Amino acid sequence: MRTLRAVGTGVLLCAVLSATLLPDLAVAQDSAGDPTVSAKLVDYILKKSWDEFVTELQREDMDANQPSPTGKLPLCEAVKTRELKYVDALIQHGVTVSVKEPYTGASPILIAFQNNLPDIARMLLAYGADPEAQAKNGKSAKDVASSAAIKDLLDRWMKDGPMAFEDKPGTWVKATSATHDQSEYWYNKDTQEGRWNLPPSCSWQRVEHQDAHALYVNYVTGQTVYKPPPPLCWRKLRVDRQEMWYNYAANISVTGVPDELPDYLAQEFAKNVNVRWYNKVTGEYSWEDPKVSTHWRQVTSDDGPFYYNINTGESQWDVPDELAWEKHDDDGGKSYWFNKNTQASQWDEPEHNAWERQDSEL
Repeated sequence: MRTLRAVGTGVLLCAVLSATLLPDLAVAQDSAGDPTVSAKLVDYILKKSWDEFVTELQREDMDANQPSPTGKLPLCEAVKTRELKYVDALIQHGVTVSVKEPYTGASPILIAFQNNLPDIARMLLAYGADPEAQAKNGKSAKDVASSAAIKDLLDRWMKDGPMAFEDKPGTWVKATSATHDQSEYWYNKDTQEGRWNLPPSCSWQRVEHQDAHALYVNYVTGQTVYKPPPPLCWRKLRVDRQEMWYNYAANISVTGVPDELPDYLAQEFAKNVNVRWYNKVTGEYSWEDPKVSTHWRQVTSDDGPFYYNINTGESQWDVPDELAWEKHDDDGGKSYWFNKNTQASQWDEPEHNAWERQDSEL
């Protein structure tokens, strides 16, 4: 466990984010019958003893996902303090935001909504908390949203999920600490905050499937989307002989390789300078290849493949009309297009098929 001083933030507790297997929450003792390692941690949270809490959290054997002998979870108790720093420290330590109190089934986000704690709620949502998760009484955070600030957070989550609370592209950059080991950490250019754990906006990966289009998965929040999230919308450009990286979602540019891009995507984009696509029929430009990023995606399910529209949320079993065009030749050898769904035919190439790649100077 390491600490990092950042301008304006004081001491932040940090640890490399790790996947932690949750223990059986009904067990509050270890195999030897001794109190769990979280017992003192919870006690320091309840007393708001910050310095002792910092020291205890840095124990090598600390598992902050374990409940205390009385069934209290560190993250839930941290929310109840109403102090963001306790919640932030635990999240940086790698706690699971989806934990639930063993006896009530209440989640940290439910407690934050009930107590009208928008700052804490926002952080929990940003790291993947589910406001629809139910406690043992059947209530969820969504059910108890009351204040305007909490309702606004819920509306944003309902629209975009955890990514609604991500920092804009290019906000986080990698930096090296001044300690003897020169450890690498994440630095926020806007807030001058330093963190050891991976920010959600820097946690996106593209997942390829042989029988379908790519998916995009955030390995901190667990969110999956069907089109590139803003942190992955970077392209390398050359303008007036000057090279730069441009984010078409946020409309911003930087000179160096964005640190939030996975290495394999940065290398792929670096090889395709100025590449974009032009539609000969509509005159539109696209930074993504429309032939592989169409709004309609074929998805495999146990009942067979179906089609899902990433813009409207619509799904259907049959091939969408937009994708049902086939190219044929008439008796004279002239090409035409036939739609097997609508039975329509035309000489001109359909809009969705009229894209061509360009890589000229901008």
